[in-house]
Amino acid sequence: MAPAIDWLITAGVVLPCVKAATGQIPLKAFEERASFKLYNADVGLLVQQAEIPKELILQALPNIYLGAVTENYAAQALTSNGFSLHYWTSKQTAEIDFLLQQGVEVIPVEIKRGTKVRSRSLTEYCKNNPVTKALRFSEKNFGKEGILYSMPLYSMFALK
Repeated sequence: MAPAIDWLITAGVVLPCVKAATGQIPLKAFEERASFKLYNADVGLLVQQAEIPKELILQALPNIYLGAVTENYAAQALTSNGFSLHYWTSKQTAEIDFLLQQGVEVIPVEIKRGTKVRSRSLTEYCKNNPVTKALRFSEKNFGKEGILYSMPLYSMFALK
């Protein structure tokens, strides 16, 4: 990464999320360092900097930008719990928001802002990688379907 970006990371202003070429252990060995995303280290500051009206957040009004805010919230919560951030993309258009290394497992994590939770990307990832558990965080309640665990966004703080 460029020196300016390294400085922002070291200063704790941004959170790096590096692309992993594959969902194999260790994720660090499969990093594509030239492909990365940066998240704001503080979602409250992000909302303030983007000048998003508080009514838009509090009333959950429809807004395409709030999906990015939700993903940033997830990055902040995961980092706070000690996870390194990685993501995955296919050659087509599929993308997994986060890959978490937990012991000898890589767990794909999808973040959804609302209650519409269908994810073609998660389905594609699970078909092509050895997955024993997948996580989806959204506004829906707790649930489980096969290997997919659904959890409300507010519960991210408890993920270890």
